[in-house]
Amino acid sequence: MNRILIIGSPGSGKSTLSRLLANKLNYPILHLDRVFHIDNEHQISRESLIKIITDFVDTHSKFIIDGNYSSTLEYRMQFSDTVIIMDLDTELCLYNIEQRRLSNTKRYDIAPGFDNGIRDESFVEYVKSFKEDHYQKITNLIDKYPNLDYYVLKNYEEVKNFIKKI
Repeated sequence: MNRILIIGSPGSGKSTLSRLLANKLNYPILHLDRVFHIDNEHQISRESLIKIITDFVDTHSKFIIDGNYSSTLEYRMQFSDTVIIMDLDTELCLYNIEQRRLSNTKRYDIAPGFDNGIRDESFVEYVKSFKEDHYQKITNLIDKYPNLDYYVLKNYEEVKNFIKKI
């Protein structure tokens, strides 16, 4: 477990798990939300994101990359040995993003220009349909890359136990 991807629905706890693992393993983290978003309305290009990912994996022999970005998922899997899938209940993910919005505290895992306090209905719909829209692609990639270690965490108790075992 040296080159870790953490994926799953927004609000599932990917960034929190990334931080906990990084602290325990002393690995650097690349939070894709931090580098992809400029602010709530602007993002970098896919090509720029790939360059950032490439530079990061070329610079670190051990790492954690936190984020979905399905357009680059297969690319990231080629550099990884471990994929952790946060498969939490959609209602819990929606609750978590609403709590984030209401608190609107600055986060270490998101771009400084991003305002967490804005309610974005398209983002809510994205979270609601995440499993339906993205899990088949994840399953297909698992089949394509069977040599990787996969962990599917379905609740926070499993996350806690996973961290303890590391």
